[in-house]
Amino acid sequence: MTPTSTCDTVEGVSGESLAVLVIDDEPSVSMVFERLLRKLGHSVEVATTATEGLLRLDFPFDVFIIDKNLPDSSGVEVARAARKASPQAVILMVTGFASVTSATELVGIADDYLTKPFELDQVRETISSLVAQRRRSPLLPAEALEQSVRRAGVPHVHVLVDTPGDEARLVEALAALEVTRSMGPRLPDDPPDVLVLSGAFATFEVRKTVWAWQTLVNVTVVMLVEPSSIGDAMAAVALKARHRLTHPLDVLVVKSVLERAIAHT
Repeated sequence: MTPTSTCDTVEGVSGESLAVLVIDDEPSVSMVFERLLRKLGHSVEVATTATEGLLRLDFPFDVFIIDKNLPDSSGVEVARAARKASPQAVILMVTGFASVTSATELVGIADDYLTKPFELDQVRETISSLVAQRRRSPLLPAEALEQSVRRAGVPHVHVLVDTPGDEARLVEALAALEVTRSMGPRLPDDPPDVLVLSGAFATFEVRKTVWAWQTLVNVTVVMLVEPSSIGDAMAAVALKARHRLTHPLDVLVVKSVLERAIAHT
């Protein structure tokens, strides 16, 4: 399966050269990644099997792009080994057959999914955003950093959900907690202490904003997910959601989860 755009449409070179290992058994996919990343100024190595990829983990790569379905082993196992070998590296899983199970297995291991077919501009932006997040180097301008000072002593929770019923239960739970709150339908200008959002709002643009926030301050993400939704499971991995809530929401359960989320801030 091939991407939906060509390398020739990607302009410019990133300001930092990264060491990237692509582990994928489809030559057409590996070639596209290699062409794109070299054009952006990065050094790229390609492995076509899990065994070959594992043999290269002694080198300190900055980015791993790993096919979830490799011919000789699970890409999840390779990702787990890569995370152990290079804790600060960005790990992107590539798949055309995502599942809730595989997404759940990658919590704390992978930084995001690339689903086939993928947009090359999105690959570039994803790598740039996640490398900055991993290295804690701000993506936002200096004035935004100055404006992101926390409200003294009072955690702030922003709620971004897509149904009135969910919003009502979250408001009821938050009323019992010592917090300030704001509600959607969009992200606030400044990062909250806790972000509660539905999977429907976990767009790529929202992910980029949250990743940028996470280079500056600790933002604890709580996601409302449908248990059978692959998209929700993948978004929870990408946003590094510490907690998940499933339907139907119970106010007491929501309050308990939010208390734990606030404790992480």
